[in-house]
Amino acid sequence: TSPVPAASNGKTLVDHERSLIEAALEKAKGRVSGPFGAAAKLGMPPSTLESKIKVLKIEKRRFKPVPPSQNHEVPSRDFREAS
Repeated sequence: TSPVPAASNGKTLVDHERSLIEAALEKAKGRVSGPFGAAAKLGMPPSTLESKIKVLKIEKRRFKPVPPSQNHEVPSRDFREAS
């Protein structure tokens, strides 16, 4: 078996597909389906995109926004009594 020929920019077809999917996931904030999901942006069914994500081992969670901290504690301050 010979390797897949690289495109003129040195990327294989798989690399190019991964880049397109990752860019769409980034724009969709990690969402795959729905009108604003990556599948809609790429013009493919969500199930097809999910299959490609699995095969390419793309971690969808890294494209989701990080929720604000759930820690509502006020930082402790060093209060000293006046002497």
